[in-house]
Amino acid sequence: MKGRNAVGTAVSVLVEAVLLLVCVLLIVSVGKWAYSFGYQVFAENTVEEEPGTDITVTIAEGQSNRDICQMLEDNGLIKNADAFYVRLLLTDYRSLLTPGTYTLNTSMQSEEMMAVMSGETLEEEEE
Repeated sequence: MKGRNAVGTAVSVLVEAVLLLVCVLLIVSVGKWAYSFGYQVFAENTVEEEPGTDITVTIAEGQSNRDICQMLEDNGLIKNADAFYVRLLLTDYRSLLTPGTYTLNTSMQSEEMMAVMSGETLEEEEE
C-alpha cells in the first residue's frame, strides 16, 4: 500500500513539474513575441538603406487602413503589416490616409509614408 502511495506521489510531483515547465516556456515565448512585435511597432526600421527603391501604390476609395497596410507589405515597403497598422492607430494619421496614387520609397520611415499618403507636403511638415 505504501508503495502505491509513493508511486502516486512521485507521478503527481512529476506531472506538476511538467505543467510548471510548460507554463514557464509559454510565458517566455509570449514575452519574446510581445517584445519583438513592440520593437517592430516603435522602432524606425526601414526595409532598405537610402537611396532605396521607389514603388508606386494606389489607395482605392473605401479601402480600409488594414488593407492599405497589407498592400504596403505586399509591395515590399514595410516588413510587417500588423506592426504598421498598430503604429498607424497610435498616430493622428489613422483617419487621414486619402485615396490616390503615391510614390513611396523602401528607405522611408513609417510616419513619412503616412504623411505622404495623407496628402501632406514637405512644406507642411517643416512648419
